[in-house]
Amino acid sequence: PHPGDGAGNRAARDAPGDPVHHRGNLAGVACALLPERKQHSGILINVASIGGLFSLPTGAPYCGTKFAVEGITEALIFEMRSIGVRVKLIEPGFIKTNFGNAMTFANDASIPEYQPVVARLFEFVGKFREQASEPSLAAEVIYTAATDNSDQLRYLVGKDAEHFVHLRNSLDDVAFFKETGKLWS
Repeated sequence: PHPGDGAGNRAARDAPGDPVHHRGNLAGVACALLPERKQHSGILINVASIGGLFSLPTGAPYCGTKFAVEGITEALIFEMRSIGVRVKLIEPGFIKTNFGNAMTFANDASIPEYQPVVARLFEFVGKFREQASEPSLAAEVIYTAATDNSDQLRYLVGKDAEHFVHLRNSLDDVAFFKETGKLWS
């Protein structure tokens, strides 16, 4: 039986929003942990995004799910440690994939106050798409996480991820939002 079919996973199965980010991830975690739990060893690797560390305008649904993956993964560290399973979290920035082309964006042009932010967001995304990391870099980082035998949790992928995480970690909230706010105004 599929983990999403059980009563214990009803919240994951019935979660609103994109099933890939809710049900798919939670069901995948449950499936992945069954063999490791029995053998008292293994590695669980979740893939979030730098969008799980800070959000972008219009990014509430996507970033919200990535924040959830971050929180779930942190909770799993405690739960899995006692059974010998290490937990890892991959946090990529922009990667050269078709992901951006597959997204849909709903913009209500009848809200004029919002249009400058939307225009700047498209400029930002376009710039970072051009500088995106190769998928092979993400594969290398995942391989490193799987084979380094460490208890390191977070693994950044890409110079953009490193830049924004450094900025986030080096500034307080007021300074960070002031600095990144310049991108949208």
